[in-house]
Amino acid sequence: MVKRFRLNMYNTRVVRGPVVIGLFVLLLAFVVVSCAPEVQRLPRRKGFAPKPCLDCHKQMQKEFTKKVVHQPMKQRQCESCHLRHGKLPIKTFVVRGERRLCSLCHSQFEENLKKKRSVHTLMKGNEGRCVPCHQPHGSDSPKLLKGNVNDLCISCHDRKEFDRLIPHSPVKENCLICHDPHGSDEAFNLKTAEAQLCQTCHRYTPQFTEAHGGYPVQQARCSGCHDPHGSSQKAILRAEVHRPMQEIRCDSCHNPADSPDPLGVSVGGGSLCYGCHLQQQRQFMKPFVHPPVEEGDCTACHDPHASDFKKITIAPGKDLCILCHKESPNLDVSNLHGPIKTQGCTVCHNPHASEFASYLPASKEEVCFVCHEETKDQMQRAFRHPPFANQECLSCHDPHGSNNPQVMVLPPDRLCYNCHERDAFFDVYIHKPVQKGRCLDCHTGHSSDYASGLKASANGICRNCHGSTYAEVPEDKKGHIPFQQNRCSDCHLPHVSNFAGLTKAPKSELCFTCHGEVRQTLNSSPVRHLPLEEGECTACHSPHGTGLDKQLRALPNTLCITCHKRLLKKTEFKGHILRQEGVDCLDCHRSHYGQKRFLLMKDSPDMCLDCHGTDTEETLNKHGRPINQIRRCLDCHDPHISVYRGLIRDVQHNPFQQRQCDVCHRTG
Repeated sequence: MVKRFRLNMYNTRVVRGPVVIGLFVLLLAFVVVSCAPEVQRLPRRKGFAPKPCLDCHKQMQKEFTKKVVHQPMKQRQCESCHLRHGKLPIKTFVVRGERRLCSLCHSQFEENLKKKRSVHTLMKGNEGRCVPCHQPHGSDSPKLLKGNVNDLCISCHDRKEFDRLIPHSPVKENCLICHDPHGSDEAFNLKTAEAQLCQTCHRYTPQFTEAHGGYPVQQARCSGCHDPHGSSQKAILRAEVHRPMQEIRCDSCHNPADSPDPLGVSVGGGSLCYGCHLQQQRQFMKPFVHPPVEEGDCTACHDPHASDFKKITIAPGKDLCILCHKESPNLDVSNLHGPIKTQGCTVCHNPHASEFASYLPASKEEVCFVCHEETKDQMQRAFRHPPFANQECLSCHDPHGSNNPQVMVLPPDRLCYNCHERDAFFDVYIHKPVQKGRCLDCHTGHSSDYASGLKASANGICRNCHGSTYAEVPEDKKGHIPFQQNRCSDCHLPHVSNFAGLTKAPKSELCFTCHGEVRQTLNSSPVRHLPLEEGECTACHSPHGTGLDKQLRALPNTLCITCHKRLLKKTEFKGHILRQEGVDCLDCHRSHYGQKRFLLMKDSPDMCLDCHGTDTEETLNKHGRPINQIRRCLDCHDPHISVYRGLIRDVQHNPFQQRQCDVCHRTG
């Protein structure tokens, strides 16, 4: 038994040796493999492999050298803010609007900002902006600022407000001493309530109280008297200071400093102010008194201590008035009345009281002339626009402002129709100034030395626009008499017409209003020139002039051919068409009407004999008889043109073509 066991043990040992070695090798290989770095097998991509953004945007490499680098930029996570392929409407940003974009990371900051009562103007709303102050990639200034804090602030805020003779120390050092750059629960983005903020630098010591007349001014607003940025006066007082305050006579208006209510006033209402301003009180005793004055509420317009504005008002110029007059008048217009724009409402309105309604310095009929003296002189002219003559300036003009030129109450193309019936200026043909509502091209708005308020005489005003028409007629030549004498209104209407050219009547009737004898003879004539019969006088004549006799549009031969084009089809011999100078179509034809066919002056051969009445050897040879014995010239000759010399007609009888007249005609 023991022996068998030993044998088995021995045999096992013989077998186990190689097995153990093999297992050891496998284990070692596993350890080696497990310790080797893992080779990551990336999924196979379709299309193009992405390149790092900086491969193309190499100019952005310099941002990494800045002292402060934006965290996404530092980690090269460009797609935290930008879309890889871009999206034009939002400049490749992943969301629209800078504030919304920044809030993707700065979420807590965004939540806090939404709770603030006052937010920096740049950052208001979803479209708020961050990059006017911060660099989005890198900066050499803290907080990724684009530069020095004060320089950044002045890039938007008017420097004049801070460049004062005596600047407030924080203004020189850092605006953020007093203001939060993003938002605050206090007005003007102040870090804390005004009194507490000032106390961080200014201790309310006994000396401080003594300097303020013994009054506990720490309970009031410091900026009521002092300019928080700077001033030209000592103690950085505001530009305009109430005299009692300047002289530290606070008890002139307030209860004594040691009273239970030292900051309360000693007398209520206007009675307090009239204690000193007695003379003004008498001046205010007029028929029309401004309600705040009537109610004794002087502080509705004036600050009782100090102000940056004249007369220690609480706001400048028109801004003061619109604190109450929010709805009317509307000053949110493109064209403000000059005085309102430059000086304010008090140029036309007395802010306290007046003898005239609306607190005007003169009656509503005269008040405009206080400034517009030259316009008043226009009252002396012969022809005055009724609203102007009646001094009703407000019929056309808004005294405060409008969105129209010359502060008109309506656009120029609609204003005149307030009084003038629109239908009277509407027809088939409309004068261009009327069509475009430019009445003032021809008329003055106030008065004129010419009838209908014209800018020039009726005989000359048309030249202002139609100068080119006058240039077509040489000055040394005679034009149409009405045109020559500038009597345009003889033929034309000034505004609208039912006929082309704004004429007073159709062309078929217009000319006959003066040339009646032509119509009379025309009606009794059996043959009429077609243009005249159709009333198209201007087919041949210019209604204004051309420098040619009878205002013809061209010399007769050239003019006639514009209609009778067939006469130019043959080019060999133009005989009667291109005659010598001084001879033209009108030597044979009448221009308007006549008794004979083709408007001829005479019948053939009498017409021909006027020029061709003399026999020559050549004419005797060709005709075989004296000319005065020929009765029908036009049997053989074309009166205008021909391809044959002598204007022989194109189609010829063969014997005639061979000049063998005796074949048909008896000779002798």
